Amino acid sequence: MAPPPVGFGYTDGFAFARTLRDDELTDAIRVELLLAHAVIAGRPDMPRPRRNVFLGAIVLHEPLRLLIVYRTPRLGRRTSVIRLGRSR
Repeated sequence: MAPPPVGFGYTDGFAFARTLRDDELTDAIRVELLLAHAVIAGRPDMPRPRRNVFLGAIVLHEPLRLLIVYRTPRLGRRTSVIRLGRSR
């Protein structure tokens, strides 16, 4: 699978995300940023396709869970979700 195009869309998205306060970052925004970081490297104003290994994780709420994103050049991007806390 080819990496997504790198350019002004990512630059604008990263710039916008940097202006948000922590309490304004929803789970959906945090997931999208993590997924983008898995395939995009470099400074936010100069993005380039990631060619190396990536591993990142975030804790999500409602329900409480851990999202792990990893990427290798051979396997591409993969995600795993681990539920935290008790099941209802």
